[in-house]
Amino acid sequence: MKRMSRRTMLRTVAAGAAVVAASPWARLLRGEPASAGAGKRILFFTRSQDFPHAAVTPAKGETLGFGEKLLKAWGEKAGYAVEVSKDGTIFTPERIAATDVFVFYTTGDLTQPAGTRFKGSDTTPAMTAEGKAAFLEAIAEGKGFVGIHSATDTFHSKAHDRVVRSAGGEEVDPYIAMLGGEFLSHGSQQMADIRVVDGGAPIANDLKNFQMNEEWYSLVNLAPDLHVILVQETGSMKKNAAGKREWQYERAPYPETWARQHGKGRVFYTSMGHRQDVWESAIFQKVLMGGIAWAAGNGPEVKGNLAEACPGLEERSPSPT
Repeated sequence: MKRMSRRTMLRTVAAGAAVVAASPWARLLRGEPASAGAGKRILFFTRSQDFPHAAVTPAKGETLGFGEKLLKAWGEKAGYAVEVSKDGTIFTPERIAATDVFVFYTTGDLTQPAGTRFKGSDTTPAMTAEGKAAFLEAIAEGKGFVGIHSATDTFHSKAHDRVVRSAGGEEVDPYIAMLGGEFLSHGSQQMADIRVVDGGAPIANDLKNFQMNEEWYSLVNLAPDLHVILVQETGSMKKNAAGKREWQYERAPYPETWARQHGKGRVFYTSMGHRQDVWESAIFQKVLMGGIAWAAGNGPEVKGNLAEACPGLEERSPSPT
């Protein structure tokens, strides 16, 4: 993918700031009465133990990937202190305590060294099992968490025959239980309709139904208490000559972006964010910045609406056979 010039990147950041400024979060972000960031500390963790996404992979000679630069710029403009890291050893009790919101764009088992399936997986130090447990406990005790795209393709569950609506238990990894959903697979990148279910908290309430070309994730192990914000309208996705969609999407509409309360903590997730042009889009910026603001404590708590938002949600995951 062609590298973006500094001038173009600055224009993109400015455009993102303009979108946020035009949203109902503007009062928070302008500091009226208090900035959404208000000195909150964000850790943007981007270790790719498995497949490395270009959005968080630095170009040659640079230290940050495109998405890392933009999130750092957006966050700092909104009053956050943003740290970007791929070092799993950062999850110490002291660093966890000093962080208000954890933002993950990660893949694989973060407690393991770099995988061998894909070229470019991070060789950075792995997270310890103790670090993982302490981080998850911190979310339950009141920290914020935001997952982007492949955050659901991280710490997979033991269950192979995964149910769509998770019953929890030992078969579901505790990270997945916290996040509220798990990556199953994705088909080809394509245009799809996304339906806005709740345009109030935690994202801007002027967001309307939209279309986007993305690498759409098919998700399972969905927590029953999800507060669904955006729905993947599978009926809009491409079909073959036989009238069938790719197997990942041969299913009822399902959650694409959501929020949930996890103990005392706030959790937000969106499956968008695969490509650079998605990060450049006003819609993605609005969703992501709204989610971060909410996870940081701005706006009301949310209640589950999964049954109402996705009434046809099936019990079992789709299968390629």
